[in-house]
Amino acid sequence: MNWIDILIIAVIVVSLGAGAWRGFIHETLSLLAWVAAFVIARLFAPDVAHWLGQSIESQSLILLLSWIIPFLLTLIAFNLLKMLLISLITVVGLRPIDRLLGAVFGALKGALLVTAGVLIIQLVLSRSGEAFKTESKLVPHFQVIALWMLETLDKETDLSLDNVVGRFGRMIDSTVEKGIEKLDLQYLQDQLGLTLGQAKALVNDDKKLAEIKALINDPKALSELKKSIAQTDCNKSDCS
Repeated sequence: MNWIDILIIAVIVVSLGAGAWRGFIHETLSLLAWVAAFVIARLFAPDVAHWLGQSIESQSLILLLSWIIPFLLTLIAFNLLKMLLISLITVVGLRPIDRLLGAVFGALKGALLVTAGVLIIQLVLSRSGEAFKTESKLVPHFQVIALWMLETLDKETDLSLDNVVGRFGRMIDSTVEKGIEKLDLQYLQDQLGLTLGQAKALVNDDKKLAEIKALINDPKALSELKKSIAQTDCNKSDCS
């Protein structure tokens, strides 16, 4: 047994102890809270970005806050729910059972953390063409589990490091684009009094949109542009 084995055992024991102390309700809701926070942040980030864009000019700050705000609000909501449920099971006398189940859950979570660590090392080393060599007696067992997880998940998706990073980057870019598009639509509707359909048509024309934004401090030019757009729509519909 070397220091890696001792570290693995320590992680599992500490996780087991923490699970027993906190209880099953606390452990499961804490895990669900992080998952839910990420999902909700991803879903609502564009809307939050649109809302923040009305008072903040920095796109990087908008992007950061558009994720942080829904993420933290979700964590707070789950923490309140967790406190309520723990108080309830304490009152009805189920706290000892909750602690026992929490210990089991904690041990499993510790083992999962170790497996995840082994999996990450395996991915990084395989990317550089190196082998995962160690004298640890426990690591090989977690390697088997990690490789099984990798093979199982790889049937559904590409888990290469480049692909994971690329997907996350594309997800962030999508959030930014959606937020900016909503800001542009709002700007066109407010400044030019356009309908949603007219605004959407202009948003897809980058050159025209840039020209319109350049006129933000020229009310007369904006007024002329509005008349021009109205006349163009009128000609298309053959109005008199």
